[in-house]
Amino acid sequence: MFETIRSSASATAILSISGNLDLSTISRFRSEVVQAIDESGPSIVLDLSAVDIFDTVSLGVVLEAVKRSGTRDGFVVLVNQSERLAKDLQLTGADQILTVTSTVSEALEFLQSASH
Repeated sequence: MFETIRSSASATAILSISGNLDLSTISRFRSEVVQAIDESGPSIVLDLSAVDIFDTVSLGVVLEAVKRSGTRDGFVVLVNQSERLAKDLQLTGADQILTVTSTVSEALEFLQSASH
């Protein structure tokens, strides 16, 4: 099961994702992220608070999004409240590359301060 709810706050796309991000859902996840960057970009918020499974393929999509967004002077901010995902990001070193916040509000505050 995979679901995306797309909303926006002051021109920033917010993708609230729930369910499993794995090999079976990766194509749709990638499409949603690319579309958000291309249509609303360059910065996006990926709310992973309701994600049950986040595998290395999903991490690859997020890192691709960081690169795509960065070439347009944008940012990708993850919202995460899962200790398991935080640990996985730390083990892979992705926590050194990604901006991770605890809430969507914090993510939007980061983006606002980064744009000034």
